[in-house]
Amino acid sequence: MSGLWQDFLASWPLFRDAYLAGFAAAALLALAGVFALAQRQVFAGVVVAQCSTAGVALALALAALDGAVEHAHLHGAPLACGIAFGVFGAIALGVARRARDASEAIGLWLFVTTSAASVLLLAHGAHGLEEIERLAFSSLIGADQADVLRLTALLVAAIAVLVPCHRVLLLAATEADHARALGLPVTALRVGLAIALGVAIGATIHSVGTLFCVANLMLPALAARRLARTMRGALVLAPVIALLTCGIAFVLANGFDYPMGQVAAAVQAATVPLASVIRPRPNSRTRP
Repeated sequence: MSGLWQDFLASWPLFRDAYLAGFAAAALLALAGVFALAQRQVFAGVVVAQCSTAGVALALALAALDGAVEHAHLHGAPLACGIAFGVFGAIALGVARRARDASEAIGLWLFVTTSAASVLLLAHGAHGLEEIERLAFSSLIGADQADVLRLTALLVAAIAVLVPCHRVLLLAATEADHARALGLPVTALRVGLAIALGVAIGATIHSVGTLFCVANLMLPALAARRLARTMRGALVLAPVIALLTCGIAFVLANGFDYPMGQVAAAVQAATVPLASVIRPRPNSRTRP
């Protein structure tokens, strides 16, 4: 194990941006995942991630018409479209759920539609299709300093909002009727949470890929909810689990020459049954 750790430290100068972007994205997504789990929107993360991918594909397809695509990893329009489509997907699912419509069916429709569109938009563009394949493969190698700065800024902003407001947000997410009785603007708060989910996924998926994004969004939150007594505890524990599992995954991926995104997802997947063993009977009542 010491050899793996030494190899990881030796690789730090070369892959520093990829590691730092992965850590910042993991913590940010884990925080968003707690609120998605609190609203029982586990599948929403997958749908929103695919919507964001479709947004990136659309931006790359439009750029290809002007001959502007010169390399796979782009900022600017692809990033903005990824965030916009992610926000749209999150709000659409929230509206369907609030209207008591078949939100799962709408989510499935969005997932299938955006999955097909992501490939069809770029089927004849080698550079753009390469970018979508990179997103699906969840390669962190393309992350650069701009990604690190953006994701770190979003993480700091999320923490700055959650420290004073986490009780209100958790109450709106878990106990809507109680929150309304207290005079809280539940609809506005839930719309804000949907926008925050879309921004978190849209801003991270372009840097870390779909699998890494979805895994860090839901698996640390699921494990934390098993271990923590309250949702406030899960809100603290989830990013800790995300950071620890990503650290282990990055060391293993570097040592055994495996892709970081897949190793991180595998390690985090193991934390959910492990948490069930440690705490086999979760609380029957969700408390903020």
